Amino acid sequence: MTSCFSRRGNFSSVAVSEPEEEPVEKIPSVEENEVENGNAAEEANSENNEKLTKGVPWVVPWVVPWDGGMTALVTSKYLVLWFILGILGVSIVAQLRGDASEMPAQDKALAVLALQSLESLAVVSLLRSSLKSYSPLPEPWFKYNWADGRAVLVGLGGAVGAVVCVGAASAINQLIGNVGEAVASAPVSELVQNGGLTAFALSTSSIVIAPALEEFFWRGFFLPSLTRSMAPLTAVAVSGIVFALVHCQPHDFLPLAALGGVLGLVALKADGNLVAPTITHVGYNAVVLLAISGEH
Repeated sequence: MTSCFSRRGNFSSVAVSEPEEEPVEKIPSVEENEVENGNAAEEANSENNEKLTKGVPWVVPWVVPWDGGMTALVTSKYLVLWFILGILGVSIVAQLRGDASEMPAQDKALAVLALQSLESLAVVSLLRSSLKSYSPLPEPWFKYNWADGRAVLVGLGGAVGAVVCVGAASAINQLIGNVGEAVASAPVSELVQNGGLTAFALSTSSIVIAPALEEFFWRGFFLPSLTRSMAPLTAVAVSGIVFALVHCQPHDFLPLAALGGVLGLVALKADGNLVAPTITHVGYNAVVLLAISGEH
């Protein structure tokens, strides 16, 4: 006869398997999603920069939040301001004074200085109002970091490069028979000869205000905006050509395009720090003004 206890012992030796728990998929938190999306955007931007640079030893430092339509609109408004205040300004002042036929050199130089100062304020106001909906802009938009020693050195080297490149372009001008350089420098040389307050006003407008204003717009806004859809070297070339065209000096197109190209390269090399192209432009204009004044 089999004991019931032995049967119980048999049951107790059988292992009872517990049901396996199904793995629960972890739902990422909002913070983790934001970090992941931010990293993905950063990687996409890095890949886009790498694709656009095509082997050049720098990358595009700007992220452009607006499209080409906004770039064209703001540039058009800038050109209207520049034409009214920069091209027609002195003539308008002369007409208001009633001596349009012959405006004294000192008054002409002071008028140019005042008009360029007014134009600078107008351009800053234009960019602030036009780009207000995109603020705050990420770095390095409109960045001025004077403590960046590398940018200062790049700017100084750029000034030497600008003198060399523009000199070469001017030599080509001479070879093909253009005499625009002499014609363009004639009014400047007349003002330089007067000295005193006239020379001071001319130097301030040519060496300080004009370079600062042009770099703020052309290398601060226009060139970076082009990098949204162009490789950096293409953007530099296009911005240099447009920079030369808007100066309305057909005979000096090659030197001005060369200058614009060098300034664009300097801005890229300095990672968007506008201190560098401003130093380059100031240095170049100072060399030109000294050369003109030395001839007279």
